This record gives sequence, C-alpha cells and structure tokens, in this order.
Amino acid sequence: MQYRKTRFSLLPAVLIGVLSAPAFAQTPTTMSAKAAPGTPTVAHAVFALGIQARTPVNPVTTLTNNVQRIYYFTDLRNMAGQTVTDSWTYNGVVMAKVTFHVGGPRWRVWSTKTLLPGQLGTWTVTVVDAQGNVLAKNSFTYVKAASPANGSPAAAPQPTGGPGQ
Repeated sequence: MQYRKTRFSLLPAVLIGVLSAPAFAQTPTTMSAKAAPGTPTVAHAVFALGIQARTPVNPVTTLTNNVQRIYYFTDLRNMAGQTVTDSWTYNGVVMAKVTFHVGGPRWRVWSTKTLLPGQLGTWTVTVVDAQGNVLAKNSFTYVKAASPANGSPAAAPQPTGGPGQ
C-alpha cells in the first residue's frame, strides 16, 4: 500500500503553536455505512489532538480553549486520482479550505487548524469531492477552559473516556 503524509497549516506560521495541553477526548466519529467494494468512500474521519504514524491520537469532540491546535484526519478509500477538500467552518463562515490529491486506493490525509481562544462554539469540517459531493461532515465544540477557583494556576484538563481512544 502507498501512503502519503500531508500536513497543511491554515493560519500564518506565527499563529502555529506546539500542542502543549490535553483536552476532553471522546469517541471518534466513524463512517458506519458499508460501501460496495471499489466505491469511493471515507472509511474514518475524526478530530484529534495529534497524528502519529499516519494515525489520529487522542480523538476529541470537545476541546477547551487552553488547547489551540486541532487536526482533522480522513481515511479515504478507492479515490485514487481524485481531489478532496476539507472545509473548516465556524459560525457559518468558511474559515479555511485545504485540498488534497488522492494518490492511492487508501489515502490518509489530515489538515490542522490553529484556533484563537475566543473562537468558542461549534466548528465543522466538511469533506467534499471535486464535484462538491459531501463525503463526510464532523463537528467539535470549542469551550472555555475552567478557571481556577482559588487564584492558583488551573490544573490541565484530563482526557475523558476509556482506554483505546
């Protein structure tokens, strides 16, 4: 199998930070419909705190605003030679678009978004093909991190969920 590692930054380099704090992790969204063999499909699409060995790590559906970088991972099947686009939307406004050329029968791609702490609310990524057909659509909620009650620094939020995230 052929794999391609693709990363794109969606904001100027000055805004790109190193992931330094955990968030609330929950079960990833997986495409559940079984496609006929050879049918172009998205096998898996999920928001995550990172990518290691072309695999999403620490999937999230809720993220606190003390974490400012998030990844959207997509596992594409039977789409060699086609083009797909991740469209990042916040408050009904498209904030970024990242286009990928699919180079093989299984192609794993991801885009990243650096969020500003004040951009609270629902973020959505819609994956579309060159004809504008929606292949996948997922959302996460960006929420305000808890403030310390006694004026001391807040403890970093811990991921929720069980083993095997």
